[in-house]
Amino acid sequence: DVSLLVIRNEHMVQDWNSIEVLLSKEYAGKTAGIASAEDFPYDNSHKTTDASDLFLSDESKVALCQALCNEIQVYKTIIRKAANLKVEDVELSILEELKGICPTEALNDECEDEMPDIFDKIEARKGRQ
Repeated sequence: DVSLLVIRNEHMVQDWNSIEVLLSKEYAGKTAGIASAEDFPYDNSHKTTDASDLFLSDESKVALCQALCNEIQVYKTIIRKAANLKVEDVELSILEELKGICPTEALNDECEDEMPDIFDKIEARKGRQ
């Protein structure tokens, strides 16, 4: 069994700090360095935006969510297994934020398309770089 540590883009500072606290508890003598929003600068590749570039029709959003359904299910599994997230963090990410974008995929655990079986691909590539 493996522990996952997750940093959600929307909650980067909070998640970073929770990981610092977890690591400081595991490694005696180390103290957690509490980060702030200024510690995570970002540079958007699009310096200017046209509001029309950011618009997706309702039909397009539904189609995009359906196409990404399997990836959304994997995201939900990872978020639920994250050792550094509290129950309320998971609920915020899935039941509020994800549900606001892709409500059907956020609430359902299955998709119309089956999850692809990539076991053979992984086995074939073991040892390759």
